[in-house]
Amino acid sequence: MNIVLTSVGRRSYLVKYFKEALGADGAVICVNSQDSGPARRYADFFYQVPESCSAAYLPELRRICRVHQIQALFSLHDLDTYVLSRSHAELSDLKLTAFLPDPIWNEIALDKLLTHHALTRHGLPCPWTTDSLEEARRRMEAAETRGTSLPMIIKARYGFGSLGLRVCLRSPELAPAFHQALAEVERSSFYGAMAQLKPGQTQLIIQEQIVGREKRLGIVHDLKGRHLSTLAAEVHSMRAGETDTACTIPVEESIGRMASQLSGLTQHIGIWGIDCISREGVTYILDINPRFTGEYPFFHLAGANIPRALLCLVAGNRLQPEDLVCRNPVKSYKELVPRIYDAADESGGAT
Repeated sequence: MNIVLTSVGRRSYLVKYFKEALGADGAVICVNSQDSGPARRYADFFYQVPESCSAAYLPELRRICRVHQIQALFSLHDLDTYVLSRSHAELSDLKLTAFLPDPIWNEIALDKLLTHHALTRHGLPCPWTTDSLEEARRRMEAAETRGTSLPMIIKARYGFGSLGLRVCLRSPELAPAFHQALAEVERSSFYGAMAQLKPGQTQLIIQEQIVGREKRLGIVHDLKGRHLSTLAAEVHSMRAGETDTACTIPVEESIGRMASQLSGLTQHIGIWGIDCISREGVTYILDINPRFTGEYPFFHLAGANIPRALLCLVAGNRLQPEDLVCRNPVKSYKELVPRIYDAADESGGAT
């Protein structure tokens, strides 16, 4: 079986996980819009392709899939997942399994304001959210009039990582922070793509800050959208908007109920990453990521093997139950390993 990982970036660990799962029975082909030494080092084939929102991207990806007779596709970046999901019909003739969200959840997952609206409509807890500076300021000022504090977080509506992130403790901080965040978002490469895909939309959201235990979930489904497993970890530290240190934890009853309800709504295939925070017995959903996320390695290091499980499903083979669970508590971390480019980094098949 040959598979393709799109927008692979620096996620060399996922390339290795999939190669180990395939063994000698297939190849991992990686594509990225920029050169990627980490992916080249471990991929069987690497292709540098146009950016996801380019009209030339999908034809080139289709060509690569045909050349390598790809049977499964995994997207590893928010914008790429969004673009490919909207083009799902154009991938259907390739006879591959595309681990992508359906169009409705595609929109909900990318747009954090829409995420809030969809979740609250179905009774799932999430922080109060708006895209209106004035509405947020009135809410903060009303709390201050009562002698209480209501901190707010500003962040990119369509961004990822910590793009535009600002924390405001008092209402006078809100407007300056909002304009600083907007300038940061508008300078980012992500802004141009979103302005093209969603012209005229607001670029920031403001959320009530929830202080508590940050958790990350991996919700795993089979190819018919049926729930297989929920994995959980508590975040101990972050770096550049991504989890740096985490510890696997048991799936508490309240988290299990919330994951089950969300699972019934999405009916997705594969693994989705959910960002949560727990306060006073309530777990609030912050973000929905319809793909493998930067938290997945913490589950893998603790014994889960979701790449192997998903490839078993694609091949029609029997699942190994141990691939769907992880030990806990297992505390893990990511490390930076500087390298000089060498022959391994320059290889990886055609470009």
